[in-house]
Amino acid sequence: MYANRGGLDASVTLVRILSTDQYFILIKPSVRRHVVIVSIDRVSGALQHTGTYGKDVFLIEAQALDHLKTGGPLEVVATGKHVLGYVVIGPMGLLLLAEKTRVSATLPGNHQIKTLVTTRWHKIPLQLWLQLQASAAGTLPPQDVPPEAYFTQAQREEHARGVDKVTTFPLDGAHYFCDTMDVSRPFPSERPPMQPSWEFVWNHWLTASFRSVRLGHVCPLLLQGLCEERQLNDFDGSRYHIAHVSRRGRLHVGPRYKARGLNDCAEPGNEIECELLVWRPNPKEGAPVPWSRYAWRRGSVPLWWGVQMR
Repeated sequence: MYANRGGLDASVTLVRILSTDQYFILIKPSVRRHVVIVSIDRVSGALQHTGTYGKDVFLIEAQALDHLKTGGPLEVVATGKHVLGYVVIGPMGLLLLAEKTRVSATLPGNHQIKTLVTTRWHKIPLQLWLQLQASAAGTLPPQDVPPEAYFTQAQREEHARGVDKVTTFPLDGAHYFCDTMDVSRPFPSERPPMQPSWEFVWNHWLTASFRSVRLGHVCPLLLQGLCEERQLNDFDGSRYHIAHVSRRGRLHVGPRYKARGLNDCAEPGNEIECELLVWRPNPKEGAPVPWSRYAWRRGSVPLWWGVQMR
């Protein structure tokens, strides 16, 4: 395990070029010293990024904004601290931003655990279906017709259900992350933060679009559960810290009467890994920190389970 020497302030800005209705995401990650621009394709909603300095990689946010302004006046649609994922459902792109977090624990090595406080989904309209219809007819798509008007009623209802399931999933207060340390394994993990135990990463699917353009590092990896630290005093007045960490697996979850036994992935129902970590701070810089950790797992383990719903 290595010590964290201090991270950078992260930020995310969603902007729209008014003349072209093109959306861009400006991301300043906490683990890199540059700002990246990610463009959203107006037709398919796919993310686009080349990694070219002066085009979609800049040293500061002001340079990135000045570059985008060459395409015309722009509007700042949304801002946040971290980008947590992006997915396309029907004629809509959904961008998830963390607007507010709190430091719920600081583990040995000065690794801060941040718990989500406020998150928000942002809907980005796409032109996918209009483009397909126009290509088949050999015409240009009309500009005054909303994309959803070109879907059947059944398709619109299916898209609405999908958007509702994604955007109403509870996130605030129930998920946490760490930019500088792998917290998906018991402390202290020797793996880097971007090589987690994926069974515990709940935004794995949502961040696939960023990994496809080699920007997986801009998205914090969300774990579901609790990570809280408290400072206490021993009987002799000496100070020590205790942290309780829990992380819930994502591969076999659900209500008690459904998520039982092993599923097709050989995962037990509602598996949770917990650990208690105790350590004493050392005021000397770089000096060893005495610590102790106790970890355990629980899950529904019967090999066969049957139930009749009445």
